[in-house]
Amino acid sequence: MALMRQKVWWGALVIRIMLGCLIVWGVLGCGEHPSRWEQSMQLSREAIEQGNYQQAESLLLTALEEAKQWGDRDVRLATTLHQLGELYRLQGKFDKAELFFWRALPVWVASVGPYHLKMVESMTQLAQLFQDQQQYDKAEPLLQQALVFCERLFGTSDPRLLPALEKYAALLHVMHRQRDAQAVERRMQAIRDQGQLSSTTHKSRISKQGV
Repeated sequence: MALMRQKVWWGALVIRIMLGCLIVWGVLGCGEHPSRWEQSMQLSREAIEQGNYQQAESLLLTALEEAKQWGDRDVRLATTLHQLGELYRLQGKFDKAELFFWRALPVWVASVGPYHLKMVESMTQLAQLFQDQQQYDKAEPLLQQALVFCERLFGTSDPRLLPALEKYAALLHVMHRQRDAQAVERRMQAIRDQGQLSSTTHKSRISKQGV
């Protein structure tokens, strides 16, 4: 009789565990069934790669409506707004692109914080938008701020600063500020040289330890 009660207890426990797993899988989606937002974003990327901007716009607007349900502090909303800005930039619809890039920035701040690579990317793309329109005076402070964020993230001599510095130097050349551009390029070279020196020193230490 005791053995029978034990079997019943174990059977009930297994059922409870299985039901709990089903609930968790249902909430998390098991990673097997992408949400409507994820599907729309993926299809929009494919449409952009194929040059089908009209379809991409429709898909992104659908994704935007989905993202709004998670509130204005959610990274999915920022991602969708940013992607819409980039889509309109590619089409030369600069007014629309600027609107969505600016809308994305405060959502990035709320969702990932101000000192994040997503913020750097968004500000860089907005700067590129102004460069496309030869509005260099608007592009420069954005690239400067993106560089400040990179320095906050990585320090002032990290090789990961190089992409931001390169974009800034290119802008300065376009603006015919050769002296300023050359100063930035010297800083880039100093970072590269320091990186090579650090690599050489590290290899030397490893070699000595091996000996």
